[in-house]
Amino acid sequence: MSSLTLRLLTPADAEAVLALQQRVYPPTHWERWAVLGAKQALYPAGCWAAVDAQDRLLAYLFSHPWRRGTAPALHGELTQLPSHPDCYALHDLALAPEARGQGLARRLVDGARAHAQGLGLTTLTLVAVQNSAGFWQRMGFEPCGVQDASLLSYGANAVAMVAG
Repeated sequence: MSSLTLRLLTPADAEAVLALQQRVYPPTHWERWAVLGAKQALYPAGCWAAVDAQDRLLAYLFSHPWRRGTAPALHGELTQLPSHPDCYALHDLALAPEARGQGLARRLVDGARAHAQGLGLTTLTLVAVQNSAGFWQRMGFEPCGVQDASLLSYGANAVAMVAG
């Protein structure tokens, strides 16, 4: 595979983001661009794309400052970020099947971690879906036992996780 570049997502990536999302998630987890685009518009510095030499989207990450103990609801449009965040939320990491096994997820997560630390946020949070808790544990995350009602929007097997 050709070399991959990380760059910020833009609204021009909407179609590619939605197409990738539909390749890697079941329909119950497909979020409309109104939802993802709201995150991108609200916090563009936390939305990254991994693209190949032809600028084809192979992975993306939506992330933003947040508050521990809650999860941004799946399918919920964010209208504002917390005024006093105490963690950094990884909302959605998607990787095309052909891009797996090359350390790309780690590059995206490490980039988010460095960005969060630059904001003074040393704790990362996420909701693991599709039985991905083992993957996230290899990235340094552990289940944290959060049972916030918003977690239910992610499905019965969702696991709230934390690192840092």
